[in-house]
Amino acid sequence: MTAATISWEGATEALDRFLEDHVGLPVRTAFTTFDFNADSFQRSWMRKLRRARAQVLVLADHRELQSAMNADAALVGFQLAPVGMRKGVFHPKLVLVRAGDDLFAAIGSGNLTAGGLGGNLELQVAVASRRGAREPMADGIAAVLRDLAQSPLVRIQKSARRFLTVMTVDLPDGNGVFSSLAHPLIDQVIATVPRKGTPVTTVLSPWHANTGEQVEASVIGQLRKKLGGSIQVLTEGVAGKAPHLPHCRTRIYRGHGSRASEIEDLEAMPPRPARLHAKSVIIQQGSSGWWFVGSANATKPAFCQSVKQGGNLEVLAVLPLDSRALSRLEKTWDALFMDAVGVHRLPATWTPKACGTILGGELLPETKGSSLRLTACTTDLRQATILIPSSTASSRSITVHFTKGEATVTGDQLQRLLPTPPDRRQGASSVILEELWRGARHPFVVSIPLLIDDERGVPMCDRLEDELRFFERRWPVPRPSAMVHTTDDDDGEEDDDDQEYDDLTSTQHQGQLDRWAEQLHRIARLLAGPSLERHRRRLAEICIRDFPPHLRQLVSTVFRTPSR
Repeated sequence: MTAATISWEGATEALDRFLEDHVGLPVRTAFTTFDFNADSFQRSWMRKLRRARAQVLVLADHRELQSAMNADAALVGFQLAPVGMRKGVFHPKLVLVRAGDDLFAAIGSGNLTAGGLGGNLELQVAVASRRGAREPMADGIAAVLRDLAQSPLVRIQKSARRFLTVMTVDLPDGNGVFSSLAHPLIDQVIATVPRKGTPVTTVLSPWHANTGEQVEASVIGQLRKKLGGSIQVLTEGVAGKAPHLPHCRTRIYRGHGSRASEIEDLEAMPPRPARLHAKSVIIQQGSSGWWFVGSANATKPAFCQSVKQGGNLEVLAVLPLDSRALSRLEKTWDALFMDAVGVHRLPATWTPKACGTILGGELLPETKGSSLRLTACTTDLRQATILIPSSTASSRSITVHFTKGEATVTGDQLQRLLPTPPDRRQGASSVILEELWRGARHPFVVSIPLLIDDERGVPMCDRLEDELRFFERRWPVPRPSAMVHTTDDDDGEEDDDDQEYDDLTSTQHQGQLDRWAEQLHRIARLLAGPSLERHRRRLAEICIRDFPPHLRQLVSTVFRTPSR
């Protein structure tokens, strides 16, 4: 398990070192966040990932994402995927970067916003996992994303699910990272701690007076009942006052000030931000302790309910603490928090945001033209109204009909909605459309997927060619002319081959494996010749990495590349 160290270095600086050690390797990255600000994200994480030509997927809570959307947002260079929840909110804050078999992973409290990326006091733990020296926390974060891709409890677009699956499918299971998908976090926390002696528990959780995210007395009561011992709560507070939490010591954040140091043995801690947003639970028994760091506030939906029970989706990682680390943390809390001077009682006023009925859209390449696949927030939606951007015609909207939570827009309707579609040559990018629902406009994101899903019958050739473009941005070489669509009438042999291929892929009685085999053989013929050896190697790498084991031998045979 990862050993706990206390350092004030930012996770983005740690990512710099990881990327420098993996120059030239294809990089895939996944972020999860509750709230999102595209401009702040572009100035922080994306500046580093752009230089590495990484494929980047951002998953954000659907309702919060819609409230933060604007037409001028910098939605270029990454795929933005909204996540819908039945009752709670999508609240994890994870980072996973994969270069070859090596991982960079981070877990914490900060959203991809100006506050989360520097304006708030946040907690984040980052680790790097190398081949031959696996970090269980990094593999655990990958396992959480893999579970998320497979879970029916959340609404995620198909291409985003596929990206997460491809990125994590062959990674080992880690430990020390918990999610609330199936079980409440409080039960997993208590099960982790050995029942020895009398524990001292420290709960770090902000108190946002008017958002409905207060530290709840019932949560503290459950911890005290199940763990025993004493509890102290470190929270935000209002005007020197704290929420009413009986039977525990409550301390509030001192707020903005000069450096918190003058504390012996703390390295270069930055000035205190104005707002507390960090979340953690520390359980100490004697000279040992367990530090649970992640996204969960001390509220019922976050800490005491699973997604299955209608709670939030949250994540926590656990790190062991020795006596020295415990001492340093206590000194940090003394510098940052003070005893409250009274009790502040404000009613919760937070209410869920109205968000329309469309989760999001994906612009998919097809063998003939393109299509827009729309995903609804629920599977029982029958139809939705989408506004035509900058329409001057008499008809300013179109009605789209849904089946089992999905709809497809093509042809003239697609041309009216997206007269200038996003440009894939700039990297994965997104545009914003608007739904008219209950008399109000509700924006939703339309993205170009990083990886096309396997469920629409898109030919394997198109899927591999799509990923080949990602590789060619790193190693620019002339594309083989046989893979470029042409209208030259003299190219009859290629046209016949195309017709034969189309006939083959439309044949329904053949198994999927047979159709994929023929497609792969055809690609091999298109890339024949010594000058295209580099293309064959890249395509073979894509296939061997992304295909299930029973297809890897086929790829090795077709491309004459040794299997791994």
